Amino acid sequence: MSITIRLEKEEEEILRGIVEAKNTNMSAYIREFISEKLDEEVDKEMFKKAMKIMENDDTEFVSWEEAKAELGFSDEI
Repeated sequence: MSITIRLEKEEEEILRGIVEAKNTNMSAYIREFISEKLDEEVDKEMFKKAMKIMENDDTEFVSWEEAKAELGFSDEI
């Protein structure tokens, strides 16, 4: 798949500088950037759904320290 984007000159210069500093190529950098952004969006949506479920749920949440104490775990290895 091929996508064309238009950038302002300043944006292009900044992008080229980043790509050069990371010692990569434009396509690889943009693919990685888009992949990270897509992951963030998916995470945000999952968080929103989880929060909605928890709002309608009577589940009690405890801190990690409380859970460890209740389960008899210690910090020792």
